[in-house]
Amino acid sequence: ARRGFTRIERDHIPGAIRGLPEFTHLCPQTHPCLWKPPSSYCFEGPAMKKLEVFDPAMCCSTGVCGVDVDPVLAQFAADLKWVEAHGVTVSRYNLGQEPQAFAANAAVVKEMEAGMERLPILAIDGHIVSTGLYPSRQQLAQKLGIALTTAEKPHIRAGSCCSPGSGCCQGGAHVPS
Repeated sequence: ARRGFTRIERDHIPGAIRGLPEFTHLCPQTHPCLWKPPSSYCFEGPAMKKLEVFDPAMCCSTGVCGVDVDPVLAQFAADLKWVEAHGVTVSRYNLGQEPQAFAANAAVVKEMEAGMERLPILAIDGHIVSTGLYPSRQQLAQKLGIALTTAEKPHIRAGSCCSPGSGCCQGGAHVPS
């Protein structure tokens, strides 16, 4: 503290650093993480990333409205809450309800001019990183530099439901949903 360092949560460390062997093997989970800005008047703390989601026109963004539940939208809504819990600021815009957010972003307008199938559009810190689909939690984590814990990573179980050559699974592996 006398040298200007402050304690921060491990998950506020950039993903690129958290993936280094020095961080994963030499710094156990019990050790505190300390941080110090390069200059005391440069900025106040670790920079927060901003994720913007530009959705097509729809009645709600959760996928839980109406008679039919859209599992992709429901999972994506849960993944956005998970992203927020990791310190990312999330803003979500619905074309049917907030067209001004789309019009105010030249890069989004350019994507939409290429076709409405480009929606949804995701931008991180103003840079478009995904178009035309809702990325998985793993893809979001990768794009945002968030390290997934072992429990959060997808698991592949060998053998199981498929017979070899049935075509239902790649290489005979089953990916549980």
